Amino acid sequence: NILFFSHAKVCTGPFLPNTPAFNENVKAPKQNIQKAKELLKEAGYDVKNPFTFEIATSNSSDIRPYGGQIMQHQLKEARVNVKLRVIEWQAFLNTVVHPRKFETVLLGWSLALMPDAYPLWHSKSAKLGGFNLVNYKNEKVDELIKKGSGTINKDELGIIYKEIFKIVANDLPYLFLYIPDGITAINKKIEKEGKLEEVGLKDKNVSTTEVYNYTQKKEKTEMYEEVSKIEVKPEFNKNPYGRINEII
Repeated sequence: NILFFSHAKVCTGPFLPNTPAFNENVKAPKQNIQKAKELLKEAGYDVKNPFTFEIATSNSSDIRPYGGQIMQHQLKEARVNVKLRVIEWQAFLNTVVHPRKFETVLLGWSLALMPDAYPLWHSKSAKLGGFNLVNYKNEKVDELIKKGSGTINKDELGIIYKEIFKIVANDLPYLFLYIPDGITAINKKIEKEGKLEEVGLKDKNVSTTEVYNYTQKKEKTEMYEEVSKIEVKPEFNKNPYGRINEII
């Protein structure tokens, strides 16, 4: 609510909602400050010896540094000290992510509606140059990924990936955070129907995208208007999901 003004979903696992791979039975963990303090005390941490770690992220996103600050504040309530380090994107990749020199990193993944679990979750991807950045290894997950790669049946694949979802969410190699809604601003001149003659089209069944592409092509050598004069209105995508953000 703070980061996105309610235009986002809480992420519960490695695959996107409204897809065959999503497991709706897996729920997001609930915050319990008192339980966190008890567990930290059992592990030997207290006020004089607080648990301390660093979150590294990049300035390529305006949102993630703010997300890091929110986690920093919330964890402080449990007597956990978080050092937040924000780095320029290319330096972040070259000095932190690729060589895997981090305690934790705050990142995001873009995923297909039916993802391939191999790059992120198979043990053979847990190597330099691979996308399994946290060296996650689970023999059962490896078996399921292999089984999934051998079927073209959508329903069977969905069952397999729901199981992968459940196992990964339980192992918690990532702390899954949020999935932002996709919001698009569209010029008021672009309409779904009617007034198509204004852009040289007479077929009222053409799509908004077709009208937009036609207009772009027709006027590519002309300036539409000064930016300050363009009126836009927000429209929500029918499928607002597409990017998972997590701390790992």
